[in-house]
Amino acid sequence: MIERERWPVPHGTGGGVGHTRVVNRVVLAVVHSVAGGQRLFDVLAAAEKVSDVQVVFTRPPGPKDNGVGDLLKAQGALETPWDQAVHEQFDLVVSISGTAIDSLGAPALLLPALGDQGQPVDHHGRPGVAAIRRVRKRRGAAGHPIPLAVGLPQRRDVALLRSTFPDIGQHAEVVGDPSFDRLLRTIGLRTAIRRKLGVKAGERVGLVLSSRGPESLFGRSPGILAAIGRANRHRNDRVFCQLHPAVWIGHGSRQVMAWCEEASQEGVAFVQPGQDWCPLLVASDYVIGDHGIVTSYAAAIGKPVFLAHPLERAAARSALVGLPVLDPSHALHGQLDLTATANTPHQRITSAPRRSADLLQSLFLRLLKLPARPKEGRAG
Repeated sequence: MIERERWPVPHGTGGGVGHTRVVNRVVLAVVHSVAGGQRLFDVLAAAEKVSDVQVVFTRPPGPKDNGVGDLLKAQGALETPWDQAVHEQFDLVVSISGTAIDSLGAPALLLPALGDQGQPVDHHGRPGVAAIRRVRKRRGAAGHPIPLAVGLPQRRDVALLRSTFPDIGQHAEVVGDPSFDRLLRTIGLRTAIRRKLGVKAGERVGLVLSSRGPESLFGRSPGILAAIGRANRHRNDRVFCQLHPAVWIGHGSRQVMAWCEEASQEGVAFVQPGQDWCPLLVASDYVIGDHGIVTSYAAAIGKPVFLAHPLERAAARSALVGLPVLDPSHALHGQLDLTATANTPHQRITSAPRRSADLLQSLFLRLLKLPARPKEGRAG
């Protein structure tokens, strides 16, 4: 059991060397994947800035080579092994996915993505309703339900979840999108980022984005990478490609780069696995992408965005509906007209732009049973 007065870190975290700050609440962040972890870092910034709250990270059972360990180490995160975490007492569990969370006895905040039909998905992008229902069924020592909150970026997401899965939807509330808010804060650094990248005056930066799976840019239109490189060599543009972390992890860097050899020879620079997408997106002059969330972010901040292929299952709620689609049967350099795309309203992304830190911190304090605090360096 965790004794809050001395903040003894849970067993196995390596924290037995003594501690300086008094900690009254301990949050366990469960990281299932690299992409989920990157998003979770943005979410947790609101909790980490509370002076007497400590965040500890753990990895649930899964492939040992999924990159999560390297991600946490690179971030300097305090980690505890899963087999220790399930026996420890925490004040709150936070996760992107409901998978394995029912093994933990603390109140839970889940932040799943919703599919086109309103179904929550897990860290693999697969249906996640059953896992969240298992979390919802947990009971405390007295038989009372253990608190559960489901945080979503938009009011219409909350309404959709309540209509499609009322048992889960009753726990839903709007928390905004902290990753999008971080992007908005970074826009002002565009000049400095481009200078750091070595972008010269008059040069343009193109960013190619691929999510994961067979419907992604890399899965469905792999040849377009080399074609983009060839097209932009005529323009003397600098082109970067950012693949979803799951692409690198699922196939291995050696194999991915073997598949992308021609694109590399044509001048496309591939971003290292797990590298933050935000600076490159801010620095870019145009974006070529697929159905992934970062492509939606690009459209929402007014970047000229082109889709690599038609989105056959695009729903009316998608932020990408109506964007121009590249035609690989014609020369691409003539299609990359930077005036060809319209800005996607922020409302397609979040109902609370620039407010996610406040909303999340209020929710954290409520779930942790802590009083409201003055704004002590909140994120955003």
